[in-house]
Amino acid sequence: MNDCWHTNSAGATVNLNDRTRYSLRDITGLFHLPGSAILTDVPLKTPSAIYQGQNPSMRTVDLVLTVHGRTTEDAFSNMRLLYAHFWVDARDDEMGTLRYIAMNGVDRWTYVTPPQGDDPMLDQWWIARPLARAGIELSIRLIAPDPTWYAPTAVSSFGAFVGVAAIPVWCTNPGDCAAWVTVNIDPVATQTTTPLMVDDYGHSLQFTGTVTPPRDLTCVLNPLNLSIALDDGTNWLGLRYSGSRLIQARPGAHNITFTGGAAGDDGMITVSFYPRYSSHG
Repeated sequence: MNDCWHTNSAGATVNLNDRTRYSLRDITGLFHLPGSAILTDVPLKTPSAIYQGQNPSMRTVDLVLTVHGRTTEDAFSNMRLLYAHFWVDARDDEMGTLRYIAMNGVDRWTYVTPPQGDDPMLDQWWIARPLARAGIELSIRLIAPDPTWYAPTAVSSFGAFVGVAAIPVWCTNPGDCAAWVTVNIDPVATQTTTPLMVDDYGHSLQFTGTVTPPRDLTCVLNPLNLSIALDDGTNWLGLRYSGSRLIQARPGAHNITFTGGAAGDDGMITVSFYPRYSSHG
């Protein structure tokens, strides 16, 4: 097994395969896209046709760990540390992230809930002896509401508003799924009025407000941690035009187009995203 980390919502990270406190004995649920086939009958088509699609569902990741200790008490202490680490997300009703490096070197991560079902099961444990360390075998189940995996490194593209001209920002997404983008708009000399952004799917996102220096606007458009706010904390979620959608970077090389609402508009544009994959790879 290769390295595997869990980071809770407070930003604390534990290596679940550091071979000192914890050893990862087994992990399942990584390499398939969970879902169910959907059949649609179109009787009015001549001749009639049936279309099949795939409806993705949440990913279940099961881990089996061995918790080590120099003594029996040390092993149980390490287990308590692990429980406390996961408890942060359970207490705050938040999600953490699970990162895994596969045997072929592929490194990806995904959002996961706190351990699900019953308390993590103690499959077996053994007491320390003079020539042997203590150990506890532990089973943990994590659920990923978004079944896709994210690359560890973000991709970024740049552009600038020029009045009311439509400015294409070229985004190259190497993943096989549309990627949720983070957009930053930073006016330089004047302002950015009612900024409009349109992705390659035709989805548009526009705001009724104006960004003026020295403020900048950051739009985190992943629905799992959605946030649209100025850098002073002013919330812009309520300033979206009716019909606005969360925009995405389509797989491959495509534009996201940005347009200002006034002739004198300026502002630097940064689009960043983590490529998404249907399987860990």
